[in-house]
Amino acid sequence: MANPKNHYPRKWRDGAGAFGKLYGDSIAMVTSERTARFLTGVALREDPRYVPSNSKNPLVRTMHALAFTFIDKTDSGRNTIAFSNFAGAAAGGFVGRAYLPHGYNDLTHAEQRMAIQFKQQRSSSNRSLPATWATNDGGWRRMSSEKKSEDEGCLRFRGLS
Repeated sequence: MANPKNHYPRKWRDGAGAFGKLYGDSIAMVTSERTARFLTGVALREDPRYVPSNSKNPLVRTMHALAFTFIDKTDSGRNTIAFSNFAGAAAGGFVGRAYLPHGYNDLTHAEQRMAIQFKQQRSSSNRSLPATWATNDGGWRRMSSEKKSEDEGCLRFRGLS
């Protein structure tokens, strides 16, 4: 947070100590969110991989990506509620109650942080965009839908094939 809230106490706004507190806050949020997502996913046998849409329609692709915020696949391939996403958002939002300044460590702010965490979990990836790779001439090419080996994909990305 490069510009902390004006209502934060001075020791959370000014100087190296404030930077450390805010940096520690962001590390704590991310670590607790990812740990909770992982542990919940393992316990409930959720498959965290994203299955892209086969449609070329941007609206359908966007709706498919949004649906994966709330629905995951199990290890057996069935659809299930994405409990790991909810658990991760809750952990990331509520971890601040342990150390944030008075007035920001209450339930209302924890719920607001949880909502932000949930929004950021899936919006950080561009799931509705077509898969592309960089070319040597600085351009971009659309990847074919056929399966490629991981090494071949890396070679193509680096322009070595």
